[in-house]
Amino acid sequence: MSQDPGEEGRFPGPSRHPAGRHPPEESPESKDKSFWKTVLFLLTLVIAAIAYHLLHSEYASTNEALDNGNAVHQIADDKLRNIVSNLRIKKDPVSRYNALSTLGFMGESAAQAVPDIAQVMKEDPSLSVRKEAAAALEHIGTPEALEALKRQ
Repeated sequence: MSQDPGEEGRFPGPSRHPAGRHPPEESPESKDKSFWKTVLFLLTLVIAAIAYHLLHSEYASTNEALDNGNAVHQIADDKLRNIVSNLRIKKDPVSRYNALSTLGFMGESAAQAVPDIAQVMKEDPSLSVRKEAAAALEHIGTPEALEALKRQ
């Protein structure tokens, strides 16, 4: 005469829990916390998977560019041309300032932009942009950049 565990939800007989007690029922607050912990855990997994995918695809595209030899230099030249075009096209001083800051950060690799930076330093209506152009020339540090800085 065995009893099916599905009838009452547990097997008959003495409790196997220490001291003959059954574990306490979970409170609604505890169930709610458990639910949100699970949701947070799943969201963390999703974010980690997305980050992995993005990093992996960026790594793969970088490796492809390295495999293509001059592709990296071509990409850098294209980016440099875009930044320099912002100096000429953008009307707001903040965009020009940011472009100059980026060129200064690039250092010697932005040496092609020295004539454009020198022109901005001479002609830009914004004092802060002209000062940033001077700082960019100083950071680039090539003889041509330093000569343009001395002329001003």
